[in-house]
Amino acid sequence: MNCTGWPHEAPQGVQCPPALTYPLPPSPVDILFVGWNPPGRCHFWNCSTDRLRLNLEWVLGQLDWSMQPNFLSAFFSHRCYFVHAVKCWPHPDWPPTAVTKTCAKALLGKDIQRLRPKTLCLLGHIPHLAASAVMSGLPSKVQYGKGWCSVVEEIKVIITAFPNKRWNPTEKKANRECTLATLSQYL
Repeated sequence: MNCTGWPHEAPQGVQCPPALTYPLPPSPVDILFVGWNPPGRCHFWNCSTDRLRLNLEWVLGQLDWSMQPNFLSAFFSHRCYFVHAVKCWPHPDWPPTAVTKTCAKALLGKDIQRLRPKTLCLLGHIPHLAASAVMSGLPSKVQYGKGWCSVVEEIKVIITAFPNKRWNPTEKKANRECTLATLSQYL
């Protein structure tokens, strides 16, 4: 990955270029899921106990997608792919806003152009903020628990809660249940 976000020295905590490897995407990509940032060396693609991966598997399983015997194989068979919104922030905490926007402009925009997904599914605030830096027409605010969907730049975009077990007080259910409700409505 060629990181062009910082013309000089990258801010503290930023790994530029990112040290991530992704498998080859299916062709075509029907649904591109975008998560936050890699929480360290172990992440969605290389760790079967990654919490995002486990929760997304639960959500898709609830949609009656066959996720067995191997989640990643099933994920690919549905022509799904996953990228991190902020690849250059390999930490479990939220990246700073400036890092999110800069990294998105350097890498996420290229991912979206290269993969040309039919549907772009933004999983929470950080992916929404990152996509807003590279796409015009996204709303500035979303109730993630309720979700949002529209066509933006000829791509169906779904914005939903990050699928985890945290309680969503507005919707009175876990965030992953909010993700399930949104995807049930818009996929």
